[in-house]
Amino acid sequence: MNLNFKSLFIFYIVVFGLCIVGLCADSEYQIIDIATQETRPIFLYDNGTTFSQGVAITTTAPVSVRDGDTSVNIDEQSSALVAIDPEHTMVHEGYAYRATAAKIDLADAATSYVSIDTGSGRHAHLKFKVNASGDALVAMSSTTVTTGGTLLNITTMNKVFSYPPVSQVRADATLSVDNDWSDDELLIGGEKNKATGGDVRSGFEWLLDENETYTMRLINIRGSATNVSVAIEWYERVIQ
Repeated sequence: MNLNFKSLFIFYIVVFGLCIVGLCADSEYQIIDIATQETRPIFLYDNGTTFSQGVAITTTAPVSVRDGDTSVNIDEQSSALVAIDPEHTMVHEGYAYRATAAKIDLADAATSYVSIDTGSGRHAHLKFKVNASGDALVAMSSTTVTTGGTLLNITTMNKVFSYPPVSQVRADATLSVDNDWSDDELLIGGEKNKATGGDVRSGFEWLLDENETYTMRLINIRGSATNVSVAIEWYERVIQ
């Protein structure tokens, strides 16, 4: 199978997939803008010629799917569509953020909190990583914050352009009620003078609702003071 035939084959697969999921409308195909959720048309090209829906294409020239001036890329070796994951896409779109908090010599049995207050109109998709120089318990819960806390600096992960987040992050705010911490995970970092350090990180992302507060809690169970750090990364998608 030569490259041109592979490209044409991939083209038909893409067109068929778009029609199956109902993205075809009138005589144009459609694609959804990930950041804004707006529907936009895409056009099919071969050597600069636009093809409408339902027109048979017999050319053996390479065929691409375009969204305005943007082409869908096809790997030359495998003929597979080149794609990036949602987190990577949202970095490109300017909706990805990061915040960190660190505490030196957190006393034995002491607790440290990092809370994210989600804003209106967007859902936050969040992952976290917690490091400690000794054993600790780590959990995350939906919480209610009454007062206080130190607002943390939020870094945008796209340094070319970005949109401001609607969420804010703060450390060690006062929680109004005893929340459900039933999913405690043991961070194994060692005890007292045998500590070597360890970390806990999320695998799947957490999907956070708008206008809510969610808190990471860490309890030092090392038996002596420990150093801890919490890093959260998230992207925000417009709610439709």
